[in-house]
Amino acid sequence: MIEALFVEGESGELEGFCVRGHAGYAPPGRDIVCAGVSALVQTAVAALKRFLSRQPAVIRDSQEEEGACVRLLLPPDLPEEDKKTAGIILQTLEIGMHGIAGSYGKYIEVRRCRHDSGGF
Repeated sequence: MIEALFVEGESGELEGFCVRGHAGYAPPGRDIVCAGVSALVQTAVAALKRFLSRQPAVIRDSQEEEGACVRLLLPPDLPEEDKKTAGIILQTLEIGMHGIAGSYGKYIEVRRCRHDSGGF
């Protein structure tokens, strides 16, 4: 199963995400759930890197036993305009993940946690 965890700050704004696992819908290379999630994550990472004045911290690990893992955390001192841009990109990613979960909920779980809760 893929776990998509969205990290929010004290006021509820998204500060990052962690997506890990393999859907198990089909064999690797034929798994449309993994392909959809991968496309969304790669696009969000690329957009954040392109449109923000400061780069987010991105950690990619393809060696995990349960599939790939991508973690992204925004810099804590982003300018307000960048925070708005990042919020739109992260919310769009979250909407896309919920869309996939709506059709393939057995293979993906989407949830939020507080940055200070230790869930990230």
